[in-house]
Amino acid sequence: MSTSKVTLYVTEFGATLRKRGNRFLVLEEGGDKQEIAACDVNRIIVPTRGSSISTDAIFLALENRIPVLMAHRNGKPVGRIASLLEHGTTALRQAQYEAISNEVGRGIARKFIMGKIINQSGLLARRALNRKESSPLLAKELDSIVSKMRGILNTVESLSDSEVSRDSLRGAEGSAASLYWSGIAKIIPERYSFEERETRGAKDLVNSMLNYGYAILRSEVLVAVTEVGLDPFAGFLHSPRPGRPSCILDAMEEMRPVAVDAPLLNLLVRKQIPVYESQAEGRLDKTTRQTIVESLTEKLESEVVYGEERTTLRRVIAKQAQLLASSLRSPQQDFSYYKARW
Repeated sequence: MSTSKVTLYVTEFGATLRKRGNRFLVLEEGGDKQEIAACDVNRIIVPTRGSSISTDAIFLALENRIPVLMAHRNGKPVGRIASLLEHGTTALRQAQYEAISNEVGRGIARKFIMGKIINQSGLLARRALNRKESSPLLAKELDSIVSKMRGILNTVESLSDSEVSRDSLRGAEGSAASLYWSGIAKIIPERYSFEERETRGAKDLVNSMLNYGYAILRSEVLVAVTEVGLDPFAGFLHSPRPGRPSCILDAMEEMRPVAVDAPLLNLLVRKQIPVYESQAEGRLDKTTRQTIVESLTEKLESEVVYGEERTTLRRVIAKQAQLLASSLRSPQQDFSYYKARW
């Protein structure tokens, strides 16, 4: 099992992150302490309100090239403090900008959508297999959904270069997503009252959990994308517009079912989340947020197969960002989507 570094979350209201020698010290209002060596941390996440970080702690992070991410209470990152030693080459950024409107970018966008659909259908297929004995009718319904999703996947794969566009890809993504979430709704216990996927403005428990989980994934992808020197705002699937991190949203797609949906579905199926009404604006209570963080962290640190090697899912996210950068530098090297093994 990997001994990779950890993400340091400073999420408790009133908590302070300080420096003690070459270690980070988290002090909470109740007097509890957490201490961890800088060499064991890969990133720090601090909410925008209710907690603080000292300049000494920031300097220690920068010395060790540890990015500090500022995030809303809903987990969505809003800013990043990083070492000046991180940089992107002009050639890479130029290739990225050119790819937004050429066949290289369209090919990459196609792979992102294919990766998302294949991992979504793979998750449902595994759930169907697990239910064949206990719930044969549900398993049959899920298998039917998987078959339709794979039909959409085949259509995307068979598109000619002239047929590939943001509109055609997003249309296929939408059709697959409708099927996928209908299958997820059949799996989630009725006590959670999940009917359909909602993003903005969602106030029900399950959608609020998903939104929080995706915000955590967004922070992971932000670090991976910027570390290889890519512009986080220049994407190929999601249209670039002011303030929209299109490249991050692109790179998240294939990882959503694996890094977020699967672990959160496990929590719900095992009924490890109490039923309650999410708070104003879809905010989750402290216990649920902590449970989600622990579940997703465990998933990110779990061992998976990537090509011919075994590594952590967190490293897969980083390796996919590296592959994306390589495919932009050398278009002869095709970008490949990540296919999870369920």
